[in-house]
Amino acid sequence: QTFEFYFMGSTYYIHYPDFKVTHKNDDRLCYPLEDSQYAKILITRYLLEACPTSFKGQFLSYRDIPWGEVYYRQFYGRCIGRLSRKYGNKIDLFENVMEKLEAKKVEYGDIAYDLEFMKDLYIRFIIWQGDDEFSPSAQILFSDNFSSSFTAEDLAYVGDICMNTFAIVEKSIK
Repeated sequence: QTFEFYFMGSTYYIHYPDFKVTHKNDDRLCYPLEDSQYAKILITRYLLEACPTSFKGQFLSYRDIPWGEVYYRQFYGRCIGRLSRKYGNKIDLFENVMEKLEAKKVEYGDIAYDLEFMKDLYIRFIIWQGDDEFSPSAQILFSDNFSSSFTAEDLAYVGDICMNTFAIVEKSIK
């Protein structure tokens, strides 16, 4: 048996019961669902526990996700701070990475993109550039239906998977 699954811009085939993961041929150079154990665990949890709902058009901060306030400091350091440090003064590089991932540019901060993480689950990455007075900063927002599919702890892995994928894509465009 095989499940067809959309993940970060690519179509994957997940074979049951061995959980072998393959991708549909496309022009991407990065397939996190094949390469990342964290992504495989996340998808397994999704398949077992998710109750997907429709996206209603709102984005929520990590703190607005159930239990997000409890884990915010860890999420900030692991994901938001990492995004800010990596791309806060490299807006052009961030733009190239997001364009390669076919994310949709939106008007927030100095630069922002909405990335479809999975079917109908979106992540908004916002960056404000640093200058002489202020350090760069960032925000990561989740579509309002994320909490019906993932827990706050899972979202830290979502952030890690995205940042690791960005690094791989970045290497491919240099």
